[in-house]
Amino acid sequence: MKKLFVSDLMEKEGEFEDIFYIHSLKNSIGRRGEYVELIISDKTGDLKAYLFDKEIEIKEGIFKIKGEVGVHQDEKRVILKGISIIEITPDLKRELIKSSEIPRDELRRKILQKISIVQNTSLRKILENIFKGEFFEDFLEAPAAMKYHHAYIGGLAEHTINVCEIAVSLSNCYPSLNKDLLITGALLHDIGKVFSYKFDLKSEMTDEGKLLDHIYLGMKRIDEEIDKINSERDELFKSKFPEDLRLNLLHLIASHHGTKGQGALTEPLTKEAFVLYFADQLDAEMFKYEEAIKMTQEGERWSPYHTRLRKSVFIGGDIEDD
Repeated sequence: MKKLFVSDLMEKEGEFEDIFYIHSLKNSIGRRGEYVELIISDKTGDLKAYLFDKEIEIKEGIFKIKGEVGVHQDEKRVILKGISIIEITPDLKRELIKSSEIPRDELRRKILQKISIVQNTSLRKILENIFKGEFFEDFLEAPAAMKYHHAYIGGLAEHTINVCEIAVSLSNCYPSLNKDLLITGALLHDIGKVFSYKFDLKSEMTDEGKLLDHIYLGMKRIDEEIDKINSERDELFKSKFPEDLRLNLLHLIASHHGTKGQGALTEPLTKEAFVLYFADQLDAEMFKYEEAIKMTQEGERWSPYHTRLRKSVFIGGDIEDD
């Protein structure tokens, strides 16, 4: 089992040996001649590394590496000294891939708890039909993005739960909102990402994701489920999924990015759609602030410049109760 992590290497110098994911290989030429620049990663982060020994063959993948960690021009870096092939097990992969800090079973429980709140039988039915079986397992594994927010295993479920909780809180402030519709939209707003991303050691977009986008793919999945529900009800209950409810639900998915410039198919045209957009945006932005805080060294009053926030965040200042 893996014993040494990138986070440990950031705190030490000297020689080491352990298992890491090697990726982002780049051939370069410097004063010492040709060399390979690369990244070594595990679930705790990434670290820049260099290979100067031409006798060592290197490729992307999981390997046991020997190396030496040090500081060069105020930057932590690793010099690779040797690489060994190892057996790759599912448990080992989990050690090497960044994942949600919330256990998978807890993510599952929270999703099911949110579904249980929904009283509308049509909306409850579509949620129960979608969040089950293989799709639910894939949903719990999926990232929420390639890099912008929650870009790790379980990130999609974590983000979805946060958006749902924000939406529920706002529905308590504004009783005129349709809480059942809002919860359903929050739970389903990003399900198209299950089809948009494939995740092994890193996130990659599928052909569907690149060509069609997660908003369309999510709406398509919902419409397919509504068609199934209607077929069943024709046989059993002689009633169908209400058309106005269908349009309202699909509009939530279509507009949850807010504007066409941000990727929405249409701007929010209902109260529920506006609240869902706000909740989605809020959670994505809060993730960046939390990320900036984690980047900050203890005792610093300002975070480093955060590229996606386009600013530094103020950390310092004790805020105490009177």
